[in-house]
Amino acid sequence: MKLKVCKIFWVVVSIVLIGTLYYTSEKNDINKKSYTSEKIDINKNSIADDSSKISVFSSSYKDKEVSALEEISMKSSLEENLAKSITNKESTKSVISKQSVVKIDKYMNGEFVFPVVLNSDKKIEKLINSQIEGDIKNFYTQNHKSAVKSYFDLQSEDVKYKITADYVLENNDENFLSIKIRYYVYAGGAHGYYEDKSYNYDIKNSKEIKLKDFFKDGINYVEDINSIISSKIEEKKKEEGKNYEPYTFKTINKEQKFYLSNDSIVIYFDLYEIAPYVGGIPEFAINKNSLKSIMKPEYTQINW
Repeated sequence: MKLKVCKIFWVVVSIVLIGTLYYTSEKNDINKKSYTSEKIDINKNSIADDSSKISVFSSSYKDKEVSALEEISMKSSLEENLAKSITNKESTKSVISKQSVVKIDKYMNGEFVFPVVLNSDKKIEKLINSQIEGDIKNFYTQNHKSAVKSYFDLQSEDVKYKITADYVLENNDENFLSIKIRYYVYAGGAHGYYEDKSYNYDIKNSKEIKLKDFFKDGINYVEDINSIISSKIEEKKKEEGKNYEPYTFKTINKEQKFYLSNDSIVIYFDLYEIAPYVGGIPEFAINKNSLKSIMKPEYTQINW
């Protein structure tokens, strides 16, 4: 009798121990899974476990089927604004969603904030987002290659690349969308370098718009704009007196950088292009009324 009781006791103990070990193992597996994060390769937009890949980057316009992670990433951040965009089909005004990407490795720190544009016109929406997304990806890829090369050339971790991108929504109405993104790179030295790039679109006509598109055919708009900018530089010289930083402006070019804001075309120049570094990025706002005689009528009759 005592022998039977002992056998039963040890059988029960064995079952309890096996159950405890199984539960502990399952719990550990669950915990491990819940803290495993997938990453997206910025170059291929594919799922990657390698920590050197940039995290959370989605492409909304790919020919192939997007991954589940990309769909979730896009859906979670854009669902509400997308609903608004679809509901308001009578308006061509875009809805802007801010997206953020952070990438840090031993070669470079990268932080990117950029817009995702939603519009009832899917043709212009695709064009805008594809251009901005492509530029952000190229900016990251090119600078990361330089950062890796610099790391091995210098054999030092003292100088680490830092790159950022951030944007300003300059104009957003039913006629025009104008976005300016600042791309900044620090690769050592006294200061970094930055460049502003503008993205300008004629929303109603579903196209990117260049400076020349605003003006009548056969008109030498360059001369008129040069004259206005030269006058503004002279005014600035008088206002600032001894503190004036001399400009070396001669002429705008055929692919001149600009953006739209408050019924004005704002012409701007890169660092060092017409002024020293301390002068930053010179900007000259020209109200469209000053150019009315040489502009196409369809652009003078609307507000932007």
